[in-house]
Amino acid sequence: MNSFDEIAKIKDIQDRNRAFKRAFSAVTPFVDITNSPDLACCALINLTERLDLVDNVLDKEQALAKLSNDKFIKRSLNTFKYRHSHNLKFPDYRAHGTLRLKPLKYQFSQEPYQNRQGYAQTASDVNASIFLCAEFLIQGHLTCIGKALIDRNTIIENQLLELGLSQCNLDLMKNELDGITNNQTIDDLEANFFPQLRFPNGQNQYISLTPVISHFIQSQVHKYCISNYKSSMNYSMERSANVGSLAASTGGKVKLFKSLPSKLNFKHTNKTTKWNRFEFNEIMHSYRNLNDGLVTPNTRVQLNKKMMESLTVNLTQWLKTKCRRLDNEPTTHELVRLFNLDLSYHNKLSQYAYNPYFTKLFTRAFNNTANLSSNIGKTSQNNSKNQNFLLLPNLQINDANALNSGYAVGFPSLTGISGFIHKLQLNINNLHNLKVQLSDFAICIHKYCLANRSYTKELELTSNNKLVSPGLVDSVECDLSISVVIKMNNSENLPSDILINSLPTHFCGGSVHINLDDLSLLQQINNFEKIVEAIPDKNGQWLSPYQIEKTTIEDLLNAANFSRNLILINSGYLFLEVPTNKLGVIDNLKHAFAENVLSIANLTSFNYGTNYSRLFWSLHVSEYEINLLHKLENMHHETT
Repeated sequence: MNSFDEIAKIKDIQDRNRAFKRAFSAVTPFVDITNSPDLACCALINLTERLDLVDNVLDKEQALAKLSNDKFIKRSLNTFKYRHSHNLKFPDYRAHGTLRLKPLKYQFSQEPYQNRQGYAQTASDVNASIFLCAEFLIQGHLTCIGKALIDRNTIIENQLLELGLSQCNLDLMKNELDGITNNQTIDDLEANFFPQLRFPNGQNQYISLTPVISHFIQSQVHKYCISNYKSSMNYSMERSANVGSLAASTGGKVKLFKSLPSKLNFKHTNKTTKWNRFEFNEIMHSYRNLNDGLVTPNTRVQLNKKMMESLTVNLTQWLKTKCRRLDNEPTTHELVRLFNLDLSYHNKLSQYAYNPYFTKLFTRAFNNTANLSSNIGKTSQNNSKNQNFLLLPNLQINDANALNSGYAVGFPSLTGISGFIHKLQLNINNLHNLKVQLSDFAICIHKYCLANRSYTKELELTSNNKLVSPGLVDSVECDLSISVVIKMNNSENLPSDILINSLPTHFCGGSVHINLDDLSLLQQINNFEKIVEAIPDKNGQWLSPYQIEKTTIEDLLNAANFSRNLILINSGYLFLEVPTNKLGVIDNLKHAFAENVLSIANLTSFNYGTNYSRLFWSLHVSEYEINLLHKLENMHHETT
């Protein structure tokens, strides 16, 4: 129900009032008021009161009384100053300040209305902000009454005059609104509660970043999770009105996208050349689900392409097992015939044999195997060359922050892992006077456990001798076990005692330690396959980059929701402004506010003889972002 006329036809007054309240909420689709601007203006005025104090939000007499009240006008104008594009108060409402900024580069190319804004300042003014700040569609444009007055929208002006607003007050409102800037940042960071993160800027210097939550992305993720409850998690806040209009409209329960690592009880590495039947069955099952699933055409095309790549790799493994039995190089037609024959001998896989649709699929995949096999041959030769790797086996991490962004819960932020590795490099060089350079890294997840945790909410005694419960926000944390393989850009020999002494003790907000039995495995090896053999825990999954075109938020979430092999991660930060000097910045660095970059990662296994570089993450630094990408994707970003 996205038409104002449809809501106005509801007969029960109380139900209609609640429907109007939801229509102008930050977590519902935009309501179109083109056909009823008079009723919409009246409703927006009356919705500034609590619903239990309003008999009918379409009562024009109540609207007239408010428009004639100078205190109401002044209070409404004051709320318009605190509209934000990015909410500083989520999840810590103690932070203060207002941000109205646009990213230097949008991460979703086809997403409309990315300049959506909300309100967050005073808890008692959340309802009062509805009059000028609540957004709606009129004649195909997204706006609010405050912005409409700035743009001199005659339709809205005439409706307010008809409802009883005097011309004098209308002119006063327009003059006040004209003085409010479209863009606003914070230049004084002293005595505030938002975090600052140090990042290398690629020029042997550091910058300070403060991650903030995009109001638009948060509202879109919340709406998606309402219809996909199995992939959602409620994030509860006791003082939601202090956080802002979006949190208040959800009753203090903002929905986050839940994307957890799975299939961790499988082997993370296949030593022998063996066809993975289970993986093949998973791919074919995903193909069937894709044809029957309700996904957008753009998502369908992208997932189809990725599945074809996975199927090609899988059939290449099958082809390797048959190479010794084949005297001559077979044609694609012969390979498809042999493969169908092979499938017919398996109980579970026989359903795919001699099926015309799947036969066409196999033909396409086998046509791709020739190029893939030649690439694998080249990479195998490259793999034989010496490359220094550093192994951090079975890191036991407790209480790591599972809220990797303000939109998703799951694996900790990749930037936190990059920071852990950078800290390790600094410790090695500073404590032992070395010049080690650590670059790309690969992660193998062995175990993962998610938990809601918070501080004990002990009662506090106020100055009025009253016991009150503090407004603490629940934290989402995780315990996990991972092995990290890091590329070294030099041939410096590192004894194990140096590595042990240099290992950082903090990891993504949690604590990290290594078992005594695994200390001897903390080592440097010049071959990736040998370093994989040295990992003591043989179960798990490699977290590898997964390139997908980010058109809309729904497409990205659909991709992560569609397959158990894909998870949503925070891979970096998009700058909202050019880093500049500000007050209260750590180490007097240049500072910028930034929003999280949402990306997709693939949970996969490694096969001996294949290209290991697909498992590695590479840090990409530019004038508008800091992001972790695949090495080839990183090179593409640098050239473009």
